Amino acid sequence: MIRHLPYAVGAFMLIPLALWGGLQLAIPGAASGFDDPVMVSLFALSLPLVAWFYLRNLGGMANSMAGESEFARPRNRAVRRMLGLLPGVSLGIGIAVLALFSRTDPATGTLAAVAAVALLVPFVIWRGERSGRRQAKRLADTAPAPTVDETAAATGVDDDVAGEQWAVGLCNLVLLVAIGSWAWGPAVALYAALAGVPTAFGLLLLVAWRGTRRVG
Repeated sequence: MIRHLPYAVGAFMLIPLALWGGLQLAIPGAASGFDDPVMVSLFALSLPLVAWFYLRNLGGMANSMAGESEFARPRNRAVRRMLGLLPGVSLGIGIAVLALFSRTDPATGTLAAVAAVALLVPFVIWRGERSGRRQAKRLADTAPAPTVDETAAATGVDDDVAGEQWAVGLCNLVLLVAIGSWAWGPAVALYAALAGVPTAFGLLLLVAWRGTRRVG
């Protein structure tokens, strides 16, 4: 259970972004540069790269908590599939963005720059995945990582018990936020989500640091 904690925290950290997107759609008016075709194109092209960094970092943390190499492919099947699809998805987004952007009659230099980004992003993702696999293989050949059972025995932490404790704590937190929102308004949920992002990330680093100290 504890190995899934980074993905839960990562999903939680996306809540402010979802709130921001909802507010942008709900409130009419200019949206901070999203009325510019160049900015919209570059934003769309960068999404797969951001997703790759996000999933790779969460996967590395999850692997470390499971006692495996942080460079190895994540054990989570859904995350592995998304990482495998990202280069192709990025290339498809690039082709679609170029087709739409070319209809705005951009300058030749601007079109060339957007095209370069459209080709660079899938190459960076593919190259990063390849480098990660090589690094994981190199580390496995020199010093195999401890198994999940060995890590659990070294830390003295029951994975199921730890997962239940985190689940109970999260349910209590959600209940408190719901009561606060009912008593003082929906702004409580917004402030709780914004404050919870750095708090959750700090707790994730604390859990990883304590586990590393116990294993070491």
